[in-house]
Amino acid sequence: MCLFGFFVGLGVVNGLANKLNLWNQSFKNLATGESYKAGYGVIALYFFSNYNTLTFLLVLCLVMGVSLSVFTGYHLNMVRGGLTTSENHKLHLVMSSYKDRVADLMEVQKLSNPTKYQVLESQKELSQINAEVTKILETIPKTGFLKNFKEVLQS
Repeated sequence: MCLFGFFVGLGVVNGLANKLNLWNQSFKNLATGESYKAGYGVIALYFFSNYNTLTFLLVLCLVMGVSLSVFTGYHLNMVRGGLTTSENHKLHLVMSSYKDRVADLMEVQKLSNPTKYQVLESQKELSQINAEVTKILETIPKTGFLKNFKEVLQS
C-alpha cells in the first residue's frame, strides 16, 4: 500500500506540474542570473520548497514501501521453507559458529607446517563438524507451507 501511495503521489505531483506548466517554464538562478529549462531536479526542488507535506509523504511512502516489501519477501521465503523466524535465526547462528570453527582449522593449517598428527586431527574435527551440520539440516522441516497448513487444518 505504501508503494501504491508513492505512485499515486507521483501522479499528483505530475498533475500539479502540468497544471502549473512547470515543464515548460524557464527558471532563473538569482545568484548567477543564468536561465535554464526545468528538469526533474528543478521541479523536485520546487515541490520540496513549496509543497513540503506532499514531498514528505512521498519520501515516507517510498521508504516504508521498500522496507515493508523486503520484510514481506523475507517472511514469505520462510513460509515457503516451512520455518519460523526463531528457527531461521537459530539455524543461522549455529551455521555461523560452524563456519568459524572451520575457518579456524584452515587458518591453523595455513600458518604453520602441520605434522601428520595435526592434519589427521583437523580432518577428524572437520568430519565431526560435517556430521553435526548434516544432523542439523536433517531436522529442518522440508514439508513447506502447504503440507504444514494441511496438518494444522487436520488437527
